[in-house]
Formats: sequence, structure tokens, C-alpha cells
Amino acid sequence: MIGFLANSIGRWQLKKQFAKVNRETEAINISQVKSAVLVFTVLDEKMYTDILKISTALKREEGISELTLLAFNPNKEIPKYIDDQQITLFGEKELSITGIPKAEFSMELLREKFDLLLDFTPDSFLPTDYFLALLYAKTKVGKASVEKDYIFDLIIDIPVESTILDLSKNIIRYLKMINKAKLQ
Repeated sequence: MIGFLANSIGRWQLKKQFAKVNRETEAINISQVKSAVLVFTVLDEKMYTDILKISTALKREEGISELTLLAFNPNKEIPKYIDDQQITLFGEKELSITGIPKAEFSMELLREKFDLLLDFTPDSFLPTDYFLALLYAKTKVGKASVEKDYIFDLIIDIPVESTILDLSKNIIRYLKMINKAKLQ
């Protein structure tokens, strides 16, 4: 009961902060992206290596020069397969009792500006939803989710059994379709 109440208060705080966000959205073609942030949850080694593959492809094939990987670690300790020099990692100790990331951890991240935010979290989860909602990005993209649709500018609807690699391919495909001529 206490966990449910704390989560409800945290969701209320997030929606209140999100309503104050002053962000101009922009339809951006993948070729125009210079900086991006990928938000995900470290569930297992396969998911982590898939995220690394996606980030490598975005750098090499799409030319994104500044790429930030932001991950929530639900484990008590950092798994051995994670290189915490490559990603910004946060866990339970960086969260308040309501599930909102503490200011001393989140303030620096929230000051950064990105061209693109990509959501690879499997479910709606308050700590990652906080960053999805409040990080500044010209375009925010994620898969369809009733709990998170209010956050995104572009929503990708894929089958439930799809992998994050499938999701990333669809995201890139749709971002390439955005007409560059109309944007200039």
C-alpha cells in the first residue's frame, strides 16, 4: 500500500512538472541529428549488448556525433557486463521515496539539450518516465504505450513480440521519411 501511494504521488509530481515544460518540438530527419539520448532499463546482458549495437549503428551509419546512454539499473549492484564508463547509470539509491530521481543526480542531465530522445524501456516505470518526460529534446520517439504516449512526438506501434533491435530499425526508417526540404 505504501509503495502504491508513493508511486501515485511520484506520478502526480511528474505530470505537474511535465505541464511546466517549455519545449518546442521539431520534426527532425535522422540526417539532421547531431545529439541524441537513448533511455533504457538494464534487464539482462542481451538487452545491454543490443543497446550498444544500436548506439554503434547510430554513430557509424547515421552520423550522430554526441550519443548519451541513460540506463536504470534495477539490480543492487552493477552487473559485470556493464561498462559504466560508456553509460550514465542510475539505480534505487538515486531515487527519492516517491520514485523520482533526486535533484543532485538529475539536474545536470536535465540541463542538457538533445536533438533526439529514443525510448527503449520495456514498460512504463516512474524513474525512467521522469527522464523521458523532462529531458529536453527536439523530437522524442518511443513505442506505443498508453502510460507514456503523452511524452512522445513520434509513436512507433510494433508487435508485442518485437525486439528492441526491431524497434530501432523502425525508428530509423520513420525518421528517414521526415521530409528534409520542408524543415529548411
